[in-house]
Amino acid sequence: MHGDLGNSVISHQAVTDAIGQTLPITLEIVAVAMVFAVVIGIPAGVLAALRANSAADTAVTSGTALGIAMPSFWLGLILVSVFALQLGWLPATGFVRLTDDPVESLRHAILPAFAVGIAGAAEIARQLRAVMIEALSSDYVRTLRAKGLSSRSVVWRHALKNSSVSLITIIGLQVNRFLGATVVVEAVFGIGGLGTLVVNATQKHDYPTVQGVVLVMVLLVIAVNLVVDISYRLIDPRIR
Repeated sequence: MHGDLGNSVISHQAVTDAIGQTLPITLEIVAVAMVFAVVIGIPAGVLAALRANSAADTAVTSGTALGIAMPSFWLGLILVSVFALQLGWLPATGFVRLTDDPVESLRHAILPAFAVGIAGAAEIARQLRAVMIEALSSDYVRTLRAKGLSSRSVVWRHALKNSSVSLITIIGLQVNRFLGATVVVEAVFGIGGLGTLVVNATQKHDYPTVQGVVLVMVLLVIAVNLVVDISYRLIDPRIR
């Protein structure tokens, strides 16, 4: 209750200090991964809904199945092999703090974040497709089309907005999923984040550190769920 999580039995460092040093790294990876997930997932889901049962829809649904099934650590190894070792575009391992060098920090975050975020993009696209198909076939959409509104306005301003509650729910769930996925991905990319901290602590039976990391992750999940619940009220006046 006082915020004193004790000291590491290995390094004798305060657990709160260890978490404070590693948590920003993990949160940056999760944030960039969520950007990838939203930027890829929403357009793909809308495209599949607009062209349901077409070749484009089949391509998107097949891609989402592959994205969900693909292990993040395997994708991370492929990304390192192609973009870091062969092409040399991005660094393969390590991390630079955002406060030290924002540009280099982003370059180091791209590959691990993409490895984490691609499964989230697939899940967002798949779930949004189902919700958008239902919204586009509703009576109010037919009324909007009959009034002469453009297809862009109907899809992006009305149908997508009415699907936003489900979309926010999916995004909130993906944030929680990303926090768990970073444990493996940080090991692949040699990043000293919260995931690496808890893995090392587990291997060395450093129970105070493990308990502290688990507590922080639980609080993060609760905070994300609270933000999602508040967002419902802000977006949908019917909930208010």
